[in-house]
Amino acid sequence: MYSRPKPEESDEDLMTQEEEFLTKLKEKKIKPAAKVEALYKKETAENINITESVKDVDIGIQQQLANTFESIPAYNNIKQVVEKRRIHDVDGIQPLVFSKGGFPKAKRRDVNVKCSSKSIFSQHMKKSTSRGTNKTSVEETNKQDSAMNINILENNINLVADVQSFVKGSNVLSEADKDEIHEKNINLLKTTPESEILEERERLLSTMDPALLAFIKAKARKQKPKNTNPSILQQNEAGRNINVENIKTTSDILQKPGAENWLNFDLLEVHKLAWMEEITLSKIDKNKALDARFDFEGWLLPFTESEVTDANRILYHHGEEPDRPGYTLQELFTLARSSVIQQKIIALNSIANILSLYSIGVYQDILEIPIEQIFFLVRFCMDDNTPGVLNASVKALRCLVYNHIDEICLDSLYSIGWENMMPILPVDHDKEDDNTVNDQQLAEKNLIRCLVRTGIYTRIRYIINTIKPSTETLAYCLEILIRLAKDSEFVVGEMLRCENLMSSIVKYFVPSSIFYNSESAYGTPILQAVKLIRVMCCRSKTIAIDLTEKYDILNAISNYLQDEVFGANVNGMRLQTECFYLWKSLLDYNLQFQHTSILVTILLRFLNYHLRHTNIGSDTTYVREGHCSATLTLIANVLKLKPSLITEFESLIQDCLSKWFHQFYRLESFKYGNSQIMSSTFYLCTVVYGYSKLVQLIDGSISHLMKSPGFFKATNNMRQCSMLLNNYEVSSYSTNMKTLQTSAWYTADHIIPILQTSSAVPLVSSLSHFVSETDNYSVKLSFITHPNIKQYIESLEKQKSLFLINHWFTRIESRLIMNILKISFDVQKDIDTSLFYSLAVKALSVFNTEQKIDVNILLEKIIFCPNFYPTETLMNNLELDKRNESLEISLNNLNEILQVYSEVFGLKSQEPLKHNLCVDIGVGNMIPIDWVYAPILSLYSNEVERKKQFTEEHQILVVRNCLRWILIYETYFPSLVEAVNPTDRFCRLACVLLGSDGLFLNNEIHCLLELCLKNILEKFEDELDFDKPIQGLTNFQDFYSQILEQYQGVSYGDILFGNFVLVPLKQKQNVQWRKTLWSEYMGVVHVLNVCQNQLMTKLSSFLYPPEEDESLLKCYKIALGKGTIQKNSVLYAIATHHYKEYMQHKSSRI
Repeated sequence: MYSRPKPEESDEDLMTQEEEFLTKLKEKKIKPAAKVEALYKKETAENINITESVKDVDIGIQQQLANTFESIPAYNNIKQVVEKRRIHDVDGIQPLVFSKGGFPKAKRRDVNVKCSSKSIFSQHMKKSTSRGTNKTSVEETNKQDSAMNINILENNINLVADVQSFVKGSNVLSEADKDEIHEKNINLLKTTPESEILEERERLLSTMDPALLAFIKAKARKQKPKNTNPSILQQNEAGRNINVENIKTTSDILQKPGAENWLNFDLLEVHKLAWMEEITLSKIDKNKALDARFDFEGWLLPFTESEVTDANRILYHHGEEPDRPGYTLQELFTLARSSVIQQKIIALNSIANILSLYSIGVYQDILEIPIEQIFFLVRFCMDDNTPGVLNASVKALRCLVYNHIDEICLDSLYSIGWENMMPILPVDHDKEDDNTVNDQQLAEKNLIRCLVRTGIYTRIRYIINTIKPSTETLAYCLEILIRLAKDSEFVVGEMLRCENLMSSIVKYFVPSSIFYNSESAYGTPILQAVKLIRVMCCRSKTIAIDLTEKYDILNAISNYLQDEVFGANVNGMRLQTECFYLWKSLLDYNLQFQHTSILVTILLRFLNYHLRHTNIGSDTTYVREGHCSATLTLIANVLKLKPSLITEFESLIQDCLSKWFHQFYRLESFKYGNSQIMSSTFYLCTVVYGYSKLVQLIDGSISHLMKSPGFFKATNNMRQCSMLLNNYEVSSYSTNMKTLQTSAWYTADHIIPILQTSSAVPLVSSLSHFVSETDNYSVKLSFITHPNIKQYIESLEKQKSLFLINHWFTRIESRLIMNILKISFDVQKDIDTSLFYSLAVKALSVFNTEQKIDVNILLEKIIFCPNFYPTETLMNNLELDKRNESLEISLNNLNEILQVYSEVFGLKSQEPLKHNLCVDIGVGNMIPIDWVYAPILSLYSNEVERKKQFTEEHQILVVRNCLRWILIYETYFPSLVEAVNPTDRFCRLACVLLGSDGLFLNNEIHCLLELCLKNILEKFEDELDFDKPIQGLTNFQDFYSQILEQYQGVSYGDILFGNFVLVPLKQKQNVQWRKTLWSEYMGVVHVLNVCQNQLMTKLSSFLYPPEEDESLLKCYKIALGKGTIQKNSVLYAIATHHYKEYMQHKSSRI
């Protein structure tokens, strides 16, 4: 026997005793204190089957039903309890007793048993035995069990059937029964005297178990949970009461006796205690790059915070730079890959917020976001089916590819009526996936195509059909699909080829029958789904026909427009507005006229609604204004296709015009929402003007509107809201993914000026469209002479160069300028045409391909029309010394010049019939800024690429008329010339020399080319700089080499050609061009014979400052020594001067 350890024994004594015990145990010297021997052999009892009926076991259940409303079934499909089979039967052992249900029956405690020396359990068992509660003997049970020899499977079936019959026949109460009983009990309590209630309460309490009663009372007294996370202020107050001198340090604690024997306390691990130290704020090193840190909302944080507060304490962590709040992108990437779901969700939501702010230009010129790294991380996390992680990852991917600001601005254009084209944003137009590049390379080149490669369509289909997430997640998925639908044809084709994707979207989110379910979005329409259908319809007429016929789209949106529930809330009105946009797109294809009667009924109802409830003023919400504008625009489209329906709308239109025009007259403050309603009203007036009896009302209303104070206030800041007059830097997102670039963070509303809150440019653009179509002369003249509009036109004419001409939303302004020019032609006898002529020439590069017909009219009636700007006026305004025969000939051949430019711009060619409503934003405008040089550049590019062979007569015709127009352009409109850099103009003129051999030797071409070159050299000689990037040229080195080779081959010593060769050789230009001539093209040096009196520039510009490049001076020496330079040429004077200067400088140093 071993005794227990004594208090005075140490750990070493215990270890010694343990070793002794283990040694004796190994030697088998330890005898057990007692032995247990089995009295019976290991034999197996007979297998016993339980067959007692469940119906007999209801005594306890009935007692339970007496105290509760509902009963829990006693048996929930309990399997058979089978005792383990043994080899031999046991002799002399009585069979085991089983209860009727297969498990021991729970004993109820007798409440009358009182506490005494014996335990309550023993008293209860003794009392129950004395009462004879267990009358069934073991022998009887054994007889019953042995008599029931039924198969286990049959017994199990019977047991299940009995349980089911018991449940069906039970006394479980329904909700209605419980309510009825509850009402009866309440009424009974109301009628029962208070004394009886107290008496019954005491009786019930006496029959209950005191322990159970105490437990219930304790549960009723719920204490308010204590706050285990005190604020910083509370922590500071608690810390003030602590005496720091009484706190023992780590070293003091380790000085206690016996501390050396403590487990793992023999070594002081200082690095593990470092986190307890006070954080020291580091100083900013301006020469060191710092990682950007963000909060959970995506905002960039300062280097340090002045103090730690409850708001920012969660941003501090024990990673790198613990003194700085926030998380770096790398830390967020690490958290996004964590196995802890909460960490993943926080990280992904933070990344989504950062991307959202980055897309609207918040971090413009501040930091660059690694888009490709974020893309692969987010796409990987999107494969997680956990609802929270899935929502956060889909949100982050949506913020990455879907620009919310772009979509809002784009949708606002559909309301004002004039724009029916949708921009598409492809990076490339490859028909197939390039399998030669990996995912990383593809993401750097084309992010959307890489997203398609990852199987995004299949994943979204799985999310919609299987996971069925929340409405928020579904909206994000649909917005991702909207952005993909605006990419290349390959991307759209992959979407259509994804089986059951579009059908699932239409089935669940554009249903014909609506099921209002607040818990799930399935079965109710979603705005993003309707918008996706519209975007897909705009891609192709074939797709529009397939979607509308296959899925009966119009029947669904008709139900949404007729359902009054949608018109009663903001989200419903936004959905109906999107339905109007979709129907308008289908009408642009001339589709679905069988629904005209339904549509007319809907439009009449909505027009009447807006007549009564919608006003132009501050009390009308932006959503309602958009809904009203979409209604008017759709009415205009219907009436344009079916003018016979005007009579049904005529009276309502008249009332609407009277109401809204009078409200606009008295407008005190203007906002963009007012522009939506009035713009669509002008569009409607344009459509119904020639078909109804409203002509007089419309003319009078428009005339009065332009004289009203409301219109003056609205148009007062047109210059500030112009895209062409303001050089705002728009936010560019990434090179591997295109956007509409509507964000301009440094502007008033952080968006492009033309769509700002105070912008009236869309309003004036719509009004100008109506004025250009009307026959009322006074209305035209009133519009074009309005003070604010005239000031806007003068600003455009004086602007040296126009900005953002290729931006998508500049199309609004380009249409306004085109309408102004068309109106000016109609009223030219009452205006100064010089202002509008200059505007026409300068703004020609602003117009897009959809304005091709209008551009042709503009060239014929204004730019090349002698009646609009008489040639006599031009000649009279010119100084005498500048008049020459070539200029007069050019003015007399404007018709021939027009034919050349019309042919080069493709205005005479027939455009193929379009079967879509989309335009690639990468196409750009129809006419370049340097459009006056376009015929020359066309011939030059054709000569270089050998595309097409032109006859010599055709080339002479094109070049001659192009040079004629350049001469007129640079002589009469010097301010317009400033839009093109002088160096660019010089290189474009030099392209004439690189055309077909001998083209420049034509007498008229030679004379015109000489006049054009003199114009440049006389005015802009000092501004020529061939080191700057030249529009259209990769580098000037190759271009100059072509000029030298052409001169050496076909110049025949032409003096004009020689002057083109000499211009880049000036001393202020790069020495590279001089070295190219003197070292690589000595044949040109030998042939070039331009004398000093034939030189078109100053000789001093070639002589000073002295040359310092020794390799070039060596070339001068060799050329002079060999006599390869003609002695009367400019090159001889240049080489002689610089070599003498070099020798004199060298001798002076000696």
